Amino acid sequence: PRQLSHSYLVVHSKLRLPALVAFLATLGTSKAVVFMSTCDGVDYHARLFAECGSVLGGARGQGLFGARKILRMHGGVPAEERR
Repeated sequence: PRQLSHSYLVVHSKLRLPALVAFLATLGTSKAVVFMSTCDGVDYHARLFAECGSVLGGARGQGLFGARKILRMHGGVPAEERR
């Protein structure tokens, strides 16, 4: 589809997390899919983004990206959670 865009970043390993957070914070209300190499990486980042304070100025306890919903998807996630 025309409205779909594909982007990627090449960054030093020490800058991966800050670069990812900065990139996702610039998306506004757009949706994003972030691919990771392991299920553990998906679980770690989903938990981190859900439990950290907001970088977008939202209410405390809403997660790193405020009210934006963070979904983790991989084969080990129960079907009920993926829906």
